[in-house]
Amino acid sequence: MMIFPELKNHSSSIIEELKISVEKKEPVEIFGRIYSPQVKTLYQNDDVTGEVYVLVDDTEHYLYMKELEEQKNIAEAANASKSAFLSVVSHEIRTPMNAVVGMTDLLLQDKGSLDSKQEKYLTNIRNSGEALVMIVNDILDQS
Repeated sequence: MMIFPELKNHSSSIIEELKISVEKKEPVEIFGRIYSPQVKTLYQNDDVTGEVYVLVDDTEHYLYMKELEEQKNIAEAANASKSAFLSVVSHEIRTPMNAVVGMTDLLLQDKGSLDSKQEKYLTNIRNSGEALVMIVNDILDQS
């Protein structure tokens, strides 16, 4: 007896697919639908008299899971792009800021040639540069 009349001409090949699918515990696609098959053995007086294949239509579930997988891949790609962007931006900000801080330190080491106003300005430049570098570091740590 066959429940799906359209399987009549394909029954032997589909039965083989079902057996393989049951062994591997994987879904099987039949006529564009995805089924999770199970096999039940029929007994009569302790003798095996046949098998019944139960097909659970999981098409919607598998399509939903496939969509979730695609969305996950998109999110992971976006996250990788964000990380690459932040890495480049942080390098582009840190390099000149480190130069500003370093040059300011060099100027501050030559205190003999600086008046108090110039020393104050250079100290403010160095402190602001160090603060900016710390902010960039904090932003990168958070992301």
